[in-house]
Amino acid sequence: MILNIEDNIISTLKRIFEHDKYNSVKGRESLKFFRGFLPGREINEDVNFYPCILVTFNNDKYLLQNGISNAELTYNILIGMYAPEFEEEAYHDCINIYERIKQEMIATGRLGEYYVDRNSIQGLLNPEQPEPYIWFQMNITFKVPVINTNLEEETYNG
Repeated sequence: MILNIEDNIISTLKRIFEHDKYNSVKGRESLKFFRGFLPGREINEDVNFYPCILVTFNNDKYLLQNGISNAELTYNILIGMYAPEFEEEAYHDCINIYERIKQEMIATGRLGEYYVDRNSIQGLLNPEQPEPYIWFQMNITFKVPVINTNLEEETYNG
């Protein structure tokens, strides 16, 4: 389920931002999307990761009571912008991307196919910005619909 939700986040964000362009080392480019970590690279390798969205899994909370299971999965969505001469513009781009994602979740209660806990949406600007980049973090929690199971009954009867 963790990777399914992660795939869902990435495909939904690609759809939302498919026509947008942002500042990069090479001019204006589309967002790049990554899972877990930015890819490794050699020190002398000329690789441009920005502008990007990095989706990372944070935690999974699972509760089973009286045959009913509830799961909450938390993810971080990190928005990275290139900002050597465009600090204010990159900052505004991060905030605008955050707001668009947040509005999608508030309006529908979902991000793609999965339910989002609208009370859990949190955004924060990383106080230690690694120049020449701006990083903005969004934390969200997905609530998996309640599933009826017979697990507890099977444990007592078996």
